[in-house]
Amino acid sequence: MIRVVLADDHEVVRAGFKMILEQDAEIKVVAEAADGTQAYTIVSRERPDILLMDISMPPGQSGLVACEKIARDFPGTRIVILTMFAEPEYLFYTLRGGAAGYVLKNSTSEELLAAVRAVAVRGKDEVADDADVCALSPAAAAAEAATEFAASGEAGSTVGYVSASASDVLALPRQVEGRPLVRIGVRALPFAPASVVVPDTVRIIERDNACRGTKRLILPEGLVSIGAHCFWSRKLEGPVPVPASVRSIGEGSFEYAVCRLSHVGAIVHVSADQLLTCFLTDASDGVPFDFARYDELLRSGKNLPDRLGALLHRLAVPYRLADDTRSVLVSHLRALGREAQERVAREGDRNMVEALVKAGFIDDASFDRQIELLRACNRTDCVAYLMEHHRAQAKPASAKERFAL
Repeated sequence: MIRVVLADDHEVVRAGFKMILEQDAEIKVVAEAADGTQAYTIVSRERPDILLMDISMPPGQSGLVACEKIARDFPGTRIVILTMFAEPEYLFYTLRGGAAGYVLKNSTSEELLAAVRAVAVRGKDEVADDADVCALSPAAAAAEAATEFAASGEAGSTVGYVSASASDVLALPRQVEGRPLVRIGVRALPFAPASVVVPDTVRIIERDNACRGTKRLILPEGLVSIGAHCFWSRKLEGPVPVPASVRSIGEGSFEYAVCRLSHVGAIVHVSADQLLTCFLTDASDGVPFDFARYDELLRSGKNLPDRLGALLHRLAVPYRLADDTRSVLVSHLRALGREAQERVAREGDRNMVEALVKAGFIDDASFDRQIELLRACNRTDCVAYLMEHHRAQAKPASAKERFAL
């Protein structure tokens, strides 16, 4: 059963839509609202599958405002917008605000029912192709919004080609209306599919492009600036490569992500606490990351979901790592004991093992155990390095010792 809440400021319109919807035995209208404020209250109580809502409902809170709040607070309810307006700017703002579908009020009964079923049952993957019924998946919605907003900084531009197929990949276009796509505007991508590919023409990504839902992100070399609160889906599979061309990253970006700063090859673990942000917007050396502040964070271990991984990666590439801080981080690793050694064996490479030897974490006391764990994980390159290092460090016996009885 698909549970629906209707929101429209005209009672007669609600009655008509209710009659159409309940022609389908699998659809039930559980409540009605006359404005956005009522819609929010009812959705919080009923938690329906679908909210079918008019875009403009004076007096009270408008559909546009309510859409964004309901999409944010009740993600389990999919929103389908009702409107008389077919202009692109209305489509842009509703989908940017979190709606999953868009239906014109002059659509046929069959088209309305098809759109509701599509959003409720297959809304994640399906895009309706009908010109009058636009039941868009979050991937397609983000694609439409990103292209329009990025092209001109505002709604209304003609949408160019965007790849946002059922495979859940969003590849933004290199050109829009014949112009290179160089900027992704403010909040153009609040939601995005599992994979997002930013083209090599883009130089600036403005703030609040959260890309909620994204797991895989490809950023191009040539990108210069990433605004605040971007790419904070908390689902990003890392390390996410940050191109060496990036000179500025705003606070709140890449929350809980693991990023590889191509500038220096360092892998960093990002906290979700904005007060602890280590990204920089005015780096003097062109590396948009405050390693000194990051080292303080590693010392304390605050708000790091994978502190062990963060410690290992920091020691593996000790860029601007002070000797006293290195000693503290090594002591933290030693306190973790076998867990740290097992993690090195599973995920470390030769470069990490070599760095851990230099840092003093792998020493004579831990050598045998680390070798054993590396062999168990078939890390032959790491084992070969450690054996060679051990032989080189062994003190050759004197002639007197060799011939002593």
